[in-house]
Amino acid sequence: MTPDARTAAAQATDDTRTTDTRTVGGPAHALSLSPALSPSLIHTELSMLVTALWFEIDHGDGSAASGFFTADAELTFSRRTFRGTDEINGVYGARAARGPRVSRHLMSNFHVLRHETDVVRTDLVRTDSVEAVSALVLYAQDGTPPVPTTVPVLVADVFDRFVRAAGPDVPDRPDVPDGEARRWLIASRRIENRFLLPGDVLAVPTE
Repeated sequence: MTPDARTAAAQATDDTRTTDTRTVGGPAHALSLSPALSPSLIHTELSMLVTALWFEIDHGDGSAASGFFTADAELTFSRRTFRGTDEINGVYGARAARGPRVSRHLMSNFHVLRHETDVVRTDLVRTDSVEAVSALVLYAQDGTPPVPTTVPVLVADVFDRFVRAAGPDVPDRPDVPDGEARRWLIASRRIENRFLLPGDVLAVPTE
């Protein structure tokens, strides 16, 4: 290989290595997509989302819980699955209708299992999908505070799949609305009980 050929090959290698594969159409479109999400930012944003949802359920009546989910989300408590925000609204509406209840959902050990990015070439919309697991310790009892409960009702693993669409505002894309296009939402949630207090009645269906 001649010196000129070696120089050209090295240049090509450098270009390939430094090209941002998250962009579409080459360097001319390098600013078309928002920057890649760092692992620390993903961890922070998603753990904040999870704790905000539990806060809504503990300190509110859960009526706003469906706003944390996609329209076609699945929510599974043990072996009972609810699909779509209408059914999720029904779950927390029925929970509130039972009467006063004191609960604290304590989340810890949030861990990202998988992060995938998909770019739609036609409109430069990038969709991030993240799978994560967290530990849930629940203290709960019907009534008004203070209640004499001193042990958790359950300890569970919570498996969440989050989605986030980011890209230019595209008026003809109703599935990526302005304002919501860059929000993380829960596409699926599965709560698997690991420890369960015998005889306790949970406020949501599990069978």
